[in-house]
Amino acid sequence: MIDPVESAQANEDGPVTKPKLERPVQTAYTSETYQLSKEIKAQLLLNVSTSFNVEEQMDVIKKISGHLAIVDEDISTAIDLNYVHIAADLYLTAPLKHPIKCALTKTFNSINQHAKESCVKYLREGLKCHLQEAVHNRKDLTNLTVASSALLGCYENFKLGPDILDGMTLDIIEYLKQALNLCQSFLSSDNTPMFKVEVSKVAHTISRIIITVLQRIAANLQATLRFNMSAILNSAIHFMNRPDVPLDTRTNFGFVMVLILEYLEGPQGWMKLLETDRTIPTTDELSILCICSGLLSGLKPNQFELLHSTNKKAVIACILDVALSVNELCIQESNVVLALWRVVQQLTRVIALNSKLASSLQVSQVENILKHLLGLLDHHMDAVRHLAKAILENLMQIKETFIPLGIDLDDKMCEVVRLTPETKRSRYVILSTMTAYMSTSEIIKKIPNVISYLLKAMQCTSMSSHVSGAFVAMSSADFKTLPYPQWYKSWVEPLFHVMIENNSIESPALEEALSKIVKMCPQVINEVVSAVNKKQNIELPRLRLLLTCVKIGRKQGVILMTSNEELWFGILPVALLRSALCHECDEIRVAAVGLIVETNRSTEVFSKMDFSLLQSFLEYNVNCEIPSFRQQALAFMSKLFTRMKDSAHTLTRPIKQTKKNEIDFLRILAYYQEFMVWILPFCFSNLRIGSNYSRRIFTLKLLTMIIDILRTDPLLINEDCLHAMWTDKNALTLLGVTLIDNFEENKAMAARILGSHPNCPLGLHDESKRLQLFNKGCTLASSINPADCISAAYLLELCCILNHKVHNNSDNTNYPTEEIFDAVISLKAQLESELNVAQNDILQAASNGPMYGTLFCIRHLLQLIPDFSKLGEKSKWLILIRSLVALCFKLDKIVSPIVNSSSPEGHLPMDFNESSSVLKSNSASSPALHPKVTAQMVLLCSWRTVKEVSLLLGKLSDCCPILPDTNGLLSEEDVLAIGVHLTTLLEETKHRGAFEQAYVGFSLLAARLWRHPKKTLQELPKLWLNELIDAIQSNERSSSKLCATRRSAGVPFLVQALVSAELQTVGSPQSLQTTMSQLLTCAANKDSHVECRTHALNILRALYRHAPLAEHIASYISEGVMVAVSGFKGKSWAERNSATLLFSSLMTRIFGVRRSREELSSRNKLTGRVFFHRYPALFDFLLSELSQAVNALNSGDVSEFAVLHPILLLIGRLYPSLLEGMDTPMQLSSFVPLVYQCASNSVLKTRVLAAKAVVPLITVDVFVKYVDDLFEKLTSTHSANLSHGIALQIVHLLANSVVVNSEPSLVIGDHFHRWLSKLLLCLSTSLSNPVHEIILQIIEVVVGNWYTSVPSALWKAIRELISEHILTLKGGKVNDLSLGLSVLEIRATRVLLQLLIYDKNVELESIIMKLLQHINHEVVQETLVFLERFMRGPAQTTILEIENIVPDVCGGGKHWSERLPEEACIECASIFHESKELSEKLAAIAMSKTGIQGTLALRALVHVTPALWCSDIDLRKLLLWCTSPHEGTSCAALSCFSSLLKYMVQYKKEIPEICEHGCKLVKLYCDEEKSVISRMTAVSFLSNNRLALDRQYLFLSDETVCELWINGIKLACDDNSSVRLHAALLSQTEMPSVPQKCLENLLQSFNSIMGCSPSYCLATLLVLAIGPLPDSSNFEADEERVFEKGESNMFIEHEIITDLALKYIFNHVANDVSLSPTQWKWVWTFIGGFDRKEICSAENLFDAIRCHNRIGLVTDSSDFLLPPVIVCSLRCLNKVEQVFCGAAKGITYEFPFITNKLLDLA
Repeated sequence: MIDPVESAQANEDGPVTKPKLERPVQTAYTSETYQLSKEIKAQLLLNVSTSFNVEEQMDVIKKISGHLAIVDEDISTAIDLNYVHIAADLYLTAPLKHPIKCALTKTFNSINQHAKESCVKYLREGLKCHLQEAVHNRKDLTNLTVASSALLGCYENFKLGPDILDGMTLDIIEYLKQALNLCQSFLSSDNTPMFKVEVSKVAHTISRIIITVLQRIAANLQATLRFNMSAILNSAIHFMNRPDVPLDTRTNFGFVMVLILEYLEGPQGWMKLLETDRTIPTTDELSILCICSGLLSGLKPNQFELLHSTNKKAVIACILDVALSVNELCIQESNVVLALWRVVQQLTRVIALNSKLASSLQVSQVENILKHLLGLLDHHMDAVRHLAKAILENLMQIKETFIPLGIDLDDKMCEVVRLTPETKRSRYVILSTMTAYMSTSEIIKKIPNVISYLLKAMQCTSMSSHVSGAFVAMSSADFKTLPYPQWYKSWVEPLFHVMIENNSIESPALEEALSKIVKMCPQVINEVVSAVNKKQNIELPRLRLLLTCVKIGRKQGVILMTSNEELWFGILPVALLRSALCHECDEIRVAAVGLIVETNRSTEVFSKMDFSLLQSFLEYNVNCEIPSFRQQALAFMSKLFTRMKDSAHTLTRPIKQTKKNEIDFLRILAYYQEFMVWILPFCFSNLRIGSNYSRRIFTLKLLTMIIDILRTDPLLINEDCLHAMWTDKNALTLLGVTLIDNFEENKAMAARILGSHPNCPLGLHDESKRLQLFNKGCTLASSINPADCISAAYLLELCCILNHKVHNNSDNTNYPTEEIFDAVISLKAQLESELNVAQNDILQAASNGPMYGTLFCIRHLLQLIPDFSKLGEKSKWLILIRSLVALCFKLDKIVSPIVNSSSPEGHLPMDFNESSSVLKSNSASSPALHPKVTAQMVLLCSWRTVKEVSLLLGKLSDCCPILPDTNGLLSEEDVLAIGVHLTTLLEETKHRGAFEQAYVGFSLLAARLWRHPKKTLQELPKLWLNELIDAIQSNERSSSKLCATRRSAGVPFLVQALVSAELQTVGSPQSLQTTMSQLLTCAANKDSHVECRTHALNILRALYRHAPLAEHIASYISEGVMVAVSGFKGKSWAERNSATLLFSSLMTRIFGVRRSREELSSRNKLTGRVFFHRYPALFDFLLSELSQAVNALNSGDVSEFAVLHPILLLIGRLYPSLLEGMDTPMQLSSFVPLVYQCASNSVLKTRVLAAKAVVPLITVDVFVKYVDDLFEKLTSTHSANLSHGIALQIVHLLANSVVVNSEPSLVIGDHFHRWLSKLLLCLSTSLSNPVHEIILQIIEVVVGNWYTSVPSALWKAIRELISEHILTLKGGKVNDLSLGLSVLEIRATRVLLQLLIYDKNVELESIIMKLLQHINHEVVQETLVFLERFMRGPAQTTILEIENIVPDVCGGGKHWSERLPEEACIECASIFHESKELSEKLAAIAMSKTGIQGTLALRALVHVTPALWCSDIDLRKLLLWCTSPHEGTSCAALSCFSSLLKYMVQYKKEIPEICEHGCKLVKLYCDEEKSVISRMTAVSFLSNNRLALDRQYLFLSDETVCELWINGIKLACDDNSSVRLHAALLSQTEMPSVPQKCLENLLQSFNSIMGCSPSYCLATLLVLAIGPLPDSSNFEADEERVFEKGESNMFIEHEIITDLALKYIFNHVANDVSLSPTQWKWVWTFIGGFDRKEICSAENLFDAIRCHNRIGLVTDSSDFLLPPVIVCSLRCLNKVEQVFCGAAKGITYEFPFITNKLLDLA
């Protein structure tokens, strides 16, 4: 039932949108109140009184409303009055916006006259009762809330209200007076803040009533109400002046005061509110503003023109003066700012409605408003910004009235727009506002660049909403007045230019503007098309723009279909659209296919051209690996089929079907059916073995859509369609996917499609064949390979469906429950057999029958049953289910010792002896029966068995009815046994995979128990929870089996399952609340056992992390943080570790998931005000703990240091609010002194954390002073730790502080001269190396941000000090090796290089030469890294990133060299590129040094012209390094060789013979096992030397050129999209295309280039067609291998390459091209064959390949599936052999889909 206090909290701003979240209304009446004449009506009243939710009450209310609606004047019975009575009571007790009240309001408003009298009577009596009870019971707020809501309801939108309230005015006024007094006493007494909030809500309701009463009061009552009105006035003054009352309520009482004063003291009684002597007392500025708001709301228009008696100004001017005077006093307080500008908005609105009032204002007042208004448009509060915009609109409406005052708003606003920075939102808000009140030509005249301003702003998401409308409005206005060419040039061309220039940036605002322009003038599309058609090569941005325009035109219906074979829709060239459908850019392809499929009418027919284009799209995009593109493409295919159905049916509907219409219909329908006939074979051809995952999943989902069409729409199909779909060949294809595909989703879809076959395919109507297939599934279920078990499950599902079809004449749609029962019985027998083996010897079971596969198949089949309560023959199912439960317990008993072991992963078979209880061996068995078994196999068998047992038990407990239900399959004892089993499993299991899956099963059981109606079962989860908490809290650890290691293993999952299941099923958090309290108490109890606290911390971590509990555990976060921080001081490692994990979870729960590891996003932070408002208890706790830890620094108590880390991490996530300290004493500044003291901590990590934590705590007003103090202390302290900590704080403050980034550089720059002088002094002293290194970090930050703010003389002094004393570059004494010296020298190198570049110093080259000769090799390395990055430029990709040796404080993920000024970088880079001395030095390092320095030198040389270093390079050594096992060295060497080779060819240098060997080395970099960087290096080599592929490198043999082509084609099919993209450029086509299209282009280019050498061309094509030989060692029967080796390249499809190559092979063979024995051997060697002298012909080659794949040829075992890679290899060989031999013999060949061997195996 609803609590009236809570009723008052109902939303009063609008109707309730979610009634189910409301509580039912409580009525004071029951069925016993009245003697009802009819039993059914009495029951109706009882239902209202006893309902527990709103939905139930609403049903009853509808019935009551029906009875009230049919009452007529001739029938009046007592029972009808009872209905009226109960309806009246419900109406009066319901909150204002409650669904019950809304429903009854409609009922009462629509009743007839007879019922109206009764209703008015009962409502009046009820209202009087509520009013009297409210004022008499002065200690309860409940009655006051109900009475006030009821009274206000009678005044607002209630037709019976006037009749009810007639004659009650005196009583109401008396009630209002007493109610206000009562609220005043409640607020003045010592009540809780929440209670006072409820009182304020009641006072707000009363204020609304008073306003309504005063506006309707009769004149004859005025004299009698004066006393009460005076009392109400005093109360109104009191409420208006209370700071703890909300602003809206205070404003309402300001309105009340105006009305009462006018009532008591005459028409101008309110004048005293404007007196300067404050006759009406006000306590603060908000009170003054409330009075102003009241005056603006309460006065009539003519009263604003009156002159004030004292200052002789118009009232409107006086109000403005009062309001603006507040602005000067409290400019920073947000609530005052909001109230002030709300008043100004009201005032300007009043003036806008009566423009004559504008003349009453003074110039200074208007200018004052404008002055503040411009700043408010960029205010940090949304509400203030919206108010400012509304004020500006009001002022612009009356701008003409300000001209006599000398204020031209148009000129002023235009000037503001010109002067406001582009980044300010206010600029565009003003501009968008001006467009409504100024002509476009006038705006353009005063702001010439306005169009560019608007277009630039539309690219920014945060400002686009303000600008888009202005742009469209202005362009629309100009369209009506300007000639089209001028309008197009002014508005459309700039828009197109911006969209082209910013093609990589998504801008919905630009597209929206373009859409509206196209709608206004469709002709702009023709302009774009004509511009594109004039170009030979269309760039990507222009193509995107073109497609966008046409898409908009199609959507708006302005592009109509026309017949033209060359132009699609008469507007787009078909060739261009076809190219766009296979463009490399995903967006272009999506846009192109969207043009064809999407239209403004779903019944628009497709043309033959459309289907031709769609075929091209599918052919080239079906294998796209990008998930988002696949989803979009499939969505378009769904729209395609929907439109096909709709348009086909529309053609059959014409009322008068002429012969011409019939012919058109048949022609179009023929197109549709031809497309369906084409797409079916296309889909099945893409499911062949060897197709990649993307192709298979796209095709299967496409087939699923087609199946739906075949079922539901016979119009689109004919016999050809059916014949193309349901063939044995296609069925075998689907069966192959079900068996061999590696992804379960694909298996499921293939099995589902195959199961929808109208008949039994593959001859499976034969019982023996179905039995053979079923046995195959059972055999696979016992495989040690988990993937085979999944195949078995779907194969068995298919068998059940096929059996059902045969037994039910193929048309029965009922689910095959009987067949599932038989299959489960068979699997259960197999499982029992495996259990017997496991009981005797777990090793043999792990290798021959690991049990989990059979369990998985049983569970999979049982999941297919939709409803266990509707099974037939209950008795046999009851026996089956019980036997499965018992069998599961036995299985778990066998494997539980392994998964419960303290180290389950370490169960090695050789560790067990014959007497082991875990692994017992039958001594009588033969040694041959014990295959070689690994620890992985034993563990896999054990934990997967536990997993399947848990999931099966969970499934059964969730789905099976429980006895004594009539359909019950489980008894209560069974449920209890399952629960005990799963709880024990979660408590004792150590293996994570096992207890995670046990959690899933146990969650299902817990949810079932929580919602079970029987009390005993419903109480079980609570009982288990209590027992577990008791076990945790018990100090008898010896008897506990709970796992104390592995983060308490499954114990947290157990608790999480129980509490979350109650919340999700029952909706009650009771158990969660109890558990949280107990766990927090336990974790905080230092007297309890350490294991007890560890368990509690681990469970708390799980509960805080669980997302569904987030809302309910929010109130426990404060205590959780306290417990976690205190846990850092634990004496045991286990407790400290658990506390660390708990703290991490709490940080995520409080601040959200961290978005980046490098930088902390602002979204992962909170203001101190918000944080401590949510968790107020943490302020004192954190302050106390931090204070204790800091005090411990002096005492040396190390145990207290541990809490510093979590506290500093937490403080580092907080930052000061703009309202800091306004409404709470909890300020972040309290932490600053304590965080500073952490700078002296002896732990480096603590000092770093303190430096990071102090950054957000320092505000603008104290920043400079705080940094000044730090510099003073840095120069005066003698403690190394403190110096280091202070320097860290300085560097983090300067590098990362928001204050610094937002402040103008000149303000802070004035201090850097003084600060750097002190740093220079510190560098000259004998401080430690780490301190000097941090000081250099400070200098580095200043160099990067404020270089120009420091005198050049000071920079010179710093530069000389670094070079002479730190790096000793001028031959000074070398420092002895000491702590931190190496890091210091690296930092010094960085700073020195930056200073030289900023200064553009002429000594840069000489100093770099000295650095390259430095004694510290890390200095040399840092210099080389700088040179390499500097010389390659930011646009070029690096070969291999080198990790920074020292941290970069500025962060951002960029190397420090990338933040240098661009102009200086370009100038210095040109020096490096032209320096022969530097190039020679780099070459010398490359040739003499090994390791990283030699690699970096090579990488730097890549970007220097070889003319400067080619003479210093030993080519043989360079090529030797190309084969280096170190990837960085080999890639750098190949890049250098590529650059050198291109240079020698280009300048016709003598080319050594060894260069051909270097070109052959490219093959080493293209291997699938190589990294992406290696493969990218190979692509770069081929791109750089593209002429080699064109046979223009004359020193290369045809064999080498062919090898390079093979490498390029292989890289074009690479698994990495970047490699494929760059390799695709080798085809040199006009438009970049998808990989398959590029592959076609590459093969075409190769065949045309190498056609002059047909033998090598044919040999290369054979290499490509046959593909690399599979590594047969991966597929030999290896009992130790459980999982197959994964594919290195998931994208490549060898059979696609085979099909493409065969086209050219056929022509070569037909032309009698033959190969020499050397070429045949080259083919064999290149595909990966071993040295075989007999390879000298095609027959030898094909026989050798078959011999290599002998596994697939000699295996006859029925339980063996061929590896897909071998099947694919055999299929490619079969195709090549048929083409080669068939062409030689002059016979025709066919491409078989699948080998007969696989068919036999299937």
